[in-house]
Amino acid sequence: MKIKIERIQQNEKPFVLAWIIYLVVKILKTSFYARFFPEHDTMLLIACCLPLLFIHELQNIKSSYKELVGIAICILFVLITLRLRFMGGGGSDIALMFIFIYCARKVSLHSIFKLTIIVTAFMTAFIIGSSFLGIIKNYVDYGTRIRQYLGFRYMLYGPALLFNITLLYLYVKQISITWKGIMFLFFANTLLYLWTDSRLSFGLSILAIIFAVLAKHYWDYLNKRHWWYWIVVFSFLICAVVSLVLTVMYTPEKTWLYQLNKLFGGRLFLGQTSLIRYGVNLWGQNIEWVGNGLDAYGNRLEETYLYVDCLYIQILQHYGIVFTGLFIVLVTIAMFICYQQARYYLLFMFAFVAAHCMCDDLSWYLYYNTFWLAIGMLLMRKKKSIVQKE
Repeated sequence: MKIKIERIQQNEKPFVLAWIIYLVVKILKTSFYARFFPEHDTMLLIACCLPLLFIHELQNIKSSYKELVGIAICILFVLITLRLRFMGGGGSDIALMFIFIYCARKVSLHSIFKLTIIVTAFMTAFIIGSSFLGIIKNYVDYGTRIRQYLGFRYMLYGPALLFNITLLYLYVKQISITWKGIMFLFFANTLLYLWTDSRLSFGLSILAIIFAVLAKHYWDYLNKRHWWYWIVVFSFLICAVVSLVLTVMYTPEKTWLYQLNKLFGGRLFLGQTSLIRYGVNLWGQNIEWVGNGLDAYGNRLEETYLYVDCLYIQILQHYGIVFTGLFIVLVTIAMFICYQQARYYLLFMFAFVAAHCMCDDLSWYLYYNTFWLAIGMLLMRKKKSIVQKE
């Protein structure tokens, strides 16, 4: 797997530096290296990244109607997420995510994706290697399935990072991907699956790899507009509606729903329990779900397990109806622009992310799903500008 990063433009360097700092810190925080970080590390990260992003904006300042609408929407999202912080429910991380998405509209998407592949792959290998060498813990869960954490604070963190690497690499290479690259991705995903038993990330990664093989040989067919592309365009909306309907409908008395819930590790039952307990409102609420993740010292919470893995239900409950509706509308518009501009490969990568969001909330975070950065570019850049940047 060869990744060559083009020379970074002078006006993009502040963003790139902020992005590298963000990636390294956030990925290390998912591992047992987190114990070496200070208590208020998120605020320190923001203090490092915001000045660099501000310098980036000053170097690329341009006044237009699109820019004003974009910054207004960004501020709205930031305020909604920060509101939860003042309620004691965090939110700084997600606020910083939207600032990155807004600022990413003026950088080369391919360069950022390539850089993300390199940094994420290095950090993932470093953490796994550290766990095997005994520098940090390699916690093993001996429940119904034997699952290794590989130095991470939860067994699904490593596979989620690899899922992001897989989609990014497929998008960057597209039909020029080699069989060597395909086999490497297959081997890496299989190895991590054997260690962690992460069925969702592994299954979707394999489907994405199969899509890459088909695209490599049948691109002339896929590169034409088809009626079923409209299903892909609305994949986030469809996945959100299906997730919510199945969760609300769930009852163990219906065999197919019972089996579906069992297949997805009880996610329908847990989502329904959360909806009944906490409900949904317009502007969101502070909810502290209890998961299986470990703290920085390898300790598990003693409280009763109740965690919502479905991202659509999680943001609906946590951030509210207004936030969730606006976010899905904007992502759908971005995917429609992909369709209009015949950027079909990016369109399909978004569809895989949409499916992943049904069963894993980790796709909400930029270091697990870097494709969120494409939203700002698609919504706020002209097609000519996009071509020039890439």
